[in-house]
Formats: sequence, C-alpha cells, structure tokens
Amino acid sequence: MEDVCREMQATGTYTHTASELEWAGRVAWRNSTRCVGRLFWKSLRVIDAREAITPEQQEKAIRRHLRLATHDGAIRPVMTVFPPEKTGRPGPRIRNHQLIQYAWWEDLGVGDRANAELTRFLIGKGWQPPATRGAFDVLPVWIQTPGGPGVLIPWHPEEVLRVDIRHGRHPSLEQLNWSWHAVPALSDFRLEAGGIVYPTALFNGWYMGTEIGARNLVDPDRYDGLGALGRVLGLDQSREDTLWRDEALVVLNQAVLESFSKAGVTMIDHHTATTDFMKFCDREQRSGREVQADWSWMIPPISPAATAVWNADWPNREQDPRLAQNASMTGP
Repeated sequence: MEDVCREMQATGTYTHTASELEWAGRVAWRNSTRCVGRLFWKSLRVIDAREAITPEQQEKAIRRHLRLATHDGAIRPVMTVFPPEKTGRPGPRIRNHQLIQYAWWEDLGVGDRANAELTRFLIGKGWQPPATRGAFDVLPVWIQTPGGPGVLIPWHPEEVLRVDIRHGRHPSLEQLNWSWHAVPALSDFRLEAGGIVYPTALFNGWYMGTEIGARNLVDPDRYDGLGALGRVLGLDQSREDTLWRDEALVVLNQAVLESFSKAGVTMIDHHTATTDFMKFCDREQRSGREVQADWSWMIPPISPAATAVWNADWPNREQDPRLAQNASMTGP
C-alpha cells in the first residue's frame, strides 16, 4: 500500500504487480453473477499482455490466447489482460463479442443471424469474404488501438479447432452439416481491479453443451435450425402437442456432447455443471463469502427443473470494486 500511495502521488495512478493482476482476474471470475462454471476459478491462467501496445503485439497476444486456451482440445480457462485505461488514453478495444464468430450472409440466408451487424462492419473495414460463402465462415477480429486506424486479424484455418456435430443413433443429423468451434473466448469484457480499468480482458472457460445445442444452433435469432432438425429426424411437426421441439432438442444436445467427447474436446453437460455450481456455493459459504448469482443465467435452457439449481435462490448483486472501495473508506 505504501508503494501504491507513492506511485499515485507521483503519477496519479499505479501499476498492479503480475500476482495482483492474476488474483484480480480470478476473483472477477469467482464473482461473475452470470457464470455457472465458477467452481474452477482458482485454475484460471492470467496472461499479462499490458505491454502489448502496437497492433502487431496485440495480434500476437490474441493468437496466443486462442492457442493456449485450445490446448489441442483439452480446453484451459485463460484470461489475457491488455493495457489499462489512462488519462487521455482509453486503451485498446475489440469489436467482436467472441474471438471466434460466424458470419451472416443476408442474401443467402445462411450463417449466424446475431452477427449481421458485425459482418457488415468488418466488410466495411476491408475484410474480403471467402469466394464460396457458407454457414460457418469465421469472421476476423477487429481491434481498435487508441490513436490508430484499427486492425483486422483474420484467423488461419488451423488456428480454429472445430467439431462436426454427429449422433451415432441418428445418422440423418449429418445431412445438416453442422459444426461448432471449440473455445468460447469472450473478447469484449473489461476487467476492473483496485480502481484500474482494463478495457480488454479476453476470457474463456469451456462450453456447456446446451449453449450450442439449445441456443446457438436453434435460437430464431441465431441459426434457427430446430425445424430443419425435426425434419431430418422425421418428427411430426403438424401440431405442438407431439412435443417434437423437445425431442429434437434432446437429440441435438446428445449429439453435441457425443461429438465433442469423440473429438477429445472439453465440454460439460448441464446437469454436471449445475451440480458443480452448488459445490462452488458450498465452498464459498464455508469460506465466509456470500454467493451472488443471476438465477436466470444459472438454469440451463433445457430441463432446468431437473437440475440442482432449480429451487436455489441467491442475491443478484454485481461485485463492483469501486463500491467496495467506497464502503471501506466510509466504514462498515
């Protein structure tokens, strides 16, 4: 604290040590109200990229993050922290929500609808779409460096691990030619710690199967694939009380879990994930910490009533270090 005070008196700010930055990243994950995977918060590997000032250095850090996180399919939780905000210098920002996202082609009606605006933005910045466009074309990353024009970072095919979605007992599912990428690396997060703001903190855990099988591939504003899935499975879609939607979702989620397992890529099912979260809650309580959580994000999108979190209840408050700092200054 004496070192921090001296540095603040001299410069108006201070610099976290590497160990402080690592602890900040881990605690930020531990306190994330919308993450059900917090049991493993202590395993987070935090990469210090605060010296990545130039576009070339930042591109290198981004590629390194995905490589370390992918780990040949044995997905590792990783956070990469870029330079902080300073007076008159806002810090780098990434336009993409995730490092790996798929394009939406309006004229063809294929791809990920959620990325319509991002696709247009990247084309406007000079990205050349592939000659043959399809449903799973990986978008480049756009990073904006303060004072610079911004840089497009295209991915090489060998950098992006993908998994084809198949089902051993439903071979007709292969007709859809669905696949998904292995690492859910969020790229528009910011990290706040001890009054310092890092506007770009890449973060990933691993996928829970329902994220792909009950949201990404079937949500109407994403791939909207539930109807096509029901057709290739031969389900009766003439009326709702056949519960064809429910049957199709279960088959698809089985396929996602089976496909990732056969490919040797880390994934967790929603029953195991929610059970793990209750273990996390128990550990936190035994450590004297109150768990905050957004219940609507803790329950999975299929069979929520059959999971361990259905009847649970938590306060839904964001842990903000600025509020904590103010509280400590004004007393209990």
